[in-house]
Amino acid sequence: MIDGVRFAAVPERDFATKDGILFGASPVGRIDLDGEPYLLFDRPKAAPATRAAEVLTRRELQVAMLVAQGKCDKQIARQLGISGYTVREHLRRTFAKLNVPRRAALVAVILQQGAERGLADEGALAIGGGG
Repeated sequence: MIDGVRFAAVPERDFATKDGILFGASPVGRIDLDGEPYLLFDRPKAAPATRAAEVLTRRELQVAMLVAQGKCDKQIARQLGISGYTVREHLRRTFAKLNVPRRAALVAVILQQGAERGLADEGALAIGGGG
């Protein structure tokens, strides 16, 4: 927080790999922390909810749904036939896209949107593999 305004700081190297838009805004500034450049983004107090099914890739949504079912990274990796590293990378991108800081917040978003908007009805729950 700077002068009562909330900002999100994202390592510049991470931002360069994204689509150029994060948190629905362009960077408003730059700061160096411990010798690493970070981009600053406005963080509105009440950002409009982002619909997971619209912003996540199919695989990111699958991983998010499995997290919401209480699966750990190792179980998710085994069920989807991917590495644990890949699961963590999908989660990192999902957290950024949905602007959530951790798994519990991700689960809250998925459960809320699933109940309100019918994610299951849209085929979001179609997860490959047995389990």
